[in-house]
Amino acid sequence: MSPTALVSWAHDSDAGATAVGAARSAADGAWRATVLDFTNALRVHGGVDADIDVAHAHEPTDWARWGSQQAEDRDFVVAVVNRAWARRFDGKEKATRGSGAVAEANVLLGLFEKDRDEFDRKVIPVVLPGADKDDLPLRLRGTTSWFVVETFDAAGLAPLLRRIHGLAETVLVPVAAAPPLPASGASAPSDAHAHGPGKGPARARPVTGRPLARPAAHDLGDRRAVVARGRGARAGGG
Repeated sequence: MSPTALVSWAHDSDAGATAVGAARSAADGAWRATVLDFTNALRVHGGVDADIDVAHAHEPTDWARWGSQQAEDRDFVVAVVNRAWARRFDGKEKATRGSGAVAEANVLLGLFEKDRDEFDRKVIPVVLPGADKDDLPLRLRGTTSWFVVETFDAAGLAPLLRRIHGLAETVLVPVAAAPPLPASGASAPSDAHAHGPGKGPARARPVTGRPLARPAAHDLGDRRAVVARGRGARAGGG
């Protein structure tokens, strides 16, 4: 399913802000055409179900609620920033102008207070030809990513579309399994080293050479005689 987006914008152009009469109408008309071309490019080149208020001008619409409802329901709000939109977002616009953009801005500000992470994910400011990046409200500069879109072809929209579709420009290769790394260093200790001096069981030495001979019978008799004479000497000496 294609991601959905509301294109939030101010109908007043920067170029028409200082113009009057037909010149102002022409400047605002050119700005309207730029924003509409951008919206259609999102649909054609970007695979984004982008919507904008002027596409529903022929319908019976409750404009007091349409923009704010769309801002709540859509996956993203693509904010086309110019000086007029920034004034409405910052609450500095005249009470008689731009009620639709003000209502959308109020929804976004409410989201900002409620869930900063969701605000950063959902709100995407863009700067189109005819506007200036210096018009970005300070609140948006420090909280979310924004894009300067100079052309409405696939190349010009690519960074913005990566943001909407969640497509990385640089992809790392998968992590491989750990290689087999044999242990190195000293060999296994012997029993003598393992137990240390005076520790562990003593080893019996193997018997070498011929076995001990039993004494002969005459040897035993001689030894008994010697022992008997020794006892008698001690008894006589008292």
